[in-house]
Amino acid sequence: MHPADFYTGIVADLYGPLRRFAPDPDPCEEFVRQVGGPGLELGCGDGDPLIELVRRGVQVEGVDSSADMVRRCRERAAAAGVEVVVHHQRMEELALPRRYGAVFLAGPTFTLLADDAAALAALRGVRASGAGRAGAGPVVRARAHAAGVDRSGA
Repeated sequence: MHPADFYTGIVADLYGPLRRFAPDPDPCEEFVRQVGGPGLELGCGDGDPLIELVRRGVQVEGVDSSADMVRRCRERAAAAGVEVVVHHQRMEELALPRRYGAVFLAGPTFTLLADDAAALAALRGVRASGAGRAGAGPVVRARAHAAGVDRSGA
C-alpha cells in the first residue's frame, strides 16, 4: 500500500476527531506574508491550518494526496463559509497550474514519503512550483541535506 492510500474511508473520516493537535496557523501566516504569496500548503489534509489562513485573507492553496481528505477539506471549508482551492496530487508528483512564492508543511506530512527517492522528487517538485522560499521545518531540511539537494536558492 502506498502511504498516500492510507488516508481513505474511515481513516479520513476519523482523522479530525482523533488527532492530537491542530497545526498553529500563526507561523504559517507569518511565513507566507514574509516571503510573499501565493502560498501552498503541502499535505493540507482536512484543512488545518489552510481554512483558517484563507479566512484570515492569506492567499494560500492546499494540496493533498488523499481524495477523501481533499473532500473533507472542501466540506469543512464550505461549512465555515470559506472558499478554498485544494489540489488532489501526491507531493512527490507536483504538477500544479500556477507558481507559488511560499511552499510549506504545517505538520509532519513529509515523513510519510516512502523513501529518499520520493523525498527528492517532492523537493524537486517544490522547486519547480516556483517557490521563492520553502519552509518545512527540520524534517525537510534533514532529508534535503541527505539527498544532496542545494537549498541555497541559487
